[in-house]
Amino acid sequence: MPPIATKIIAWKTCSAPSLIERLGMPGSLEDLGRYDALVYHRDGWTEPWAFPDKDGRMELVEPRSRIRAADLGIILDAAVFGRGVAWLPDWLIEEALGAGRLLQLLPDLPARHHDIHLLWPTATTLPARLQVAIAALTVNQR
Repeated sequence: MPPIATKIIAWKTCSAPSLIERLGMPGSLEDLGRYDALVYHRDGWTEPWAFPDKDGRMELVEPRSRIRAADLGIILDAAVFGRGVAWLPDWLIEEALGAGRLLQLLPDLPARHHDIHLLWPTATTLPARLQVAIAALTVNQR
């Protein structure tokens, strides 16, 4: 059986401190309607933001947006520069949150989680880029 790595990804709502200074901190999902959102959009389809309710069902939010991108890195950059509120995976915003360039919004709301799995063959040598991917997925599991 090949080795398996699993990483749980949590999606979080965030924005730049400068945006919160201007518009205030949202207190609920409904409050997000006051903000322009930075959304993932590709091939005519926009990813709705999903938040689990107390029963585990997903509440889908389709925020008002002026900026749409098919690249999460672009959405991250726009959020850091105060262009709107973003819903991004924790691994992508971790550094910006730690440095204070982003604030997590609505931290008491349950986050949408999903697993990423990686299977690889057992071999005596693995390509360097595969070793990097394995290390990134397993860093918090050691």
